[in-house]
Amino acid sequence: MSEAYDGTREGLQRLADVLSDGVAVCKDGRIQWANQRLSELCGRPVDALLGETPESLLPPDAPKFDDEIETVVARPDGRTSAVRVARFAGAGGPATTWIFRDVARRGELEREVGELGHALRGANLEMEALRERVRRQRVDLDEVLTIVSHELRTPVTVVTGYARLLLSKKVGSLSDEQRGFVEESLKSCRRMNTFIANLLENSRDAGGDAPLQVHEASLSPTLEGVVSSLKPLFDDQGMVARLTIDPETPAARFDPLRIEQVITNLLENALKYGGPGGEITVATRPVSMKGAVWIEVSVSDEGPGVPELDRERIFERYVRVGEQSRAGGLGLGLAICRRAVEAHGGVIGVTESDPVGARFWFTLPPASEAASQAPEATPVSSSAEAE
Repeated sequence: MSEAYDGTREGLQRLADVLSDGVAVCKDGRIQWANQRLSELCGRPVDALLGETPESLLPPDAPKFDDEIETVVARPDGRTSAVRVARFAGAGGPATTWIFRDVARRGELEREVGELGHALRGANLEMEALRERVRRQRVDLDEVLTIVSHELRTPVTVVTGYARLLLSKKVGSLSDEQRGFVEESLKSCRRMNTFIANLLENSRDAGGDAPLQVHEASLSPTLEGVVSSLKPLFDDQGMVARLTIDPETPAARFDPLRIEQVITNLLENALKYGGPGGEITVATRPVSMKGAVWIEVSVSDEGPGVPELDRERIFERYVRVGEQSRAGGLGLGLAICRRAVEAHGGVIGVTESDPVGARFWFTLPPASEAASQAPEATPVSSSAEAE
């Protein structure tokens, strides 16, 4: 019992010692117990306070009071501390409790709180000014990009038109060397068009995702259209593009224009790194994801592949790794792909292709009817599974 009492008393002592007010417990007008804060205010050890009257800590001319008074506490070195003293009588006994509140410290705290409030208001004003500057810069940047895109696209369109005219032989025949020069110029124009489109799309995404124009339909026409439009590029590289549609693939919920851009970027990426004479495969299949059968679209090439350590980084803006760093561009295409896929609620990634190369894949949600008919069990295996 005694040990429990001593432990409780020690705990209360530690608690009282961290109080910001000085506390003295008196019996028969004498201090029986005091905390560390009162010792600091008076400039005397706690032991020296025991047995003293609390009035002896106040100036000799301090007025008598019943409940509370503002006065000072004198220290042995002659200094004083402004305090507010409150006295509380014990219930049915001679014990009293005296509270010594450091008025100067309270004033300092109030001043510090005021200064912090002033600093916070200033910081809020600066933050608001910064937001406004960012907004103005955003508007200025959008205007600059609009002007740049127009000024770049116009000459690129003109050069592209003349290059195609020369290649058509409508204005005369070209030697093999001349044809090679014109074909290279046309390829550069195509790369410039892609660069401008990616730059503008990335700028739009940085300012907030544009709303999706969602349709529920089969992906096949969209994929076939993109592959067909890029056939001249495949032919130039001596590459073959194959489209493999799994018959079990359900209809999808997607924005055709955004997904066309994703497929185009992935195919152009495969063209850059797949190597002349290689094969590119665009495929779809059903996958199990989020409790339903979703659609996975993949683009596989026969290039050098993507190192495992870089398979997350390459989807960040302005990141180019390995062979990509020597292929030109700003490293925006894959970042734009990720933004578009995630806006649909899907995921995008890259793995190894079989037997060599890279396999880029992404998922899209099923159409409403397909989702309602999704099987409850036996999930389809997928690189996007287990979300």
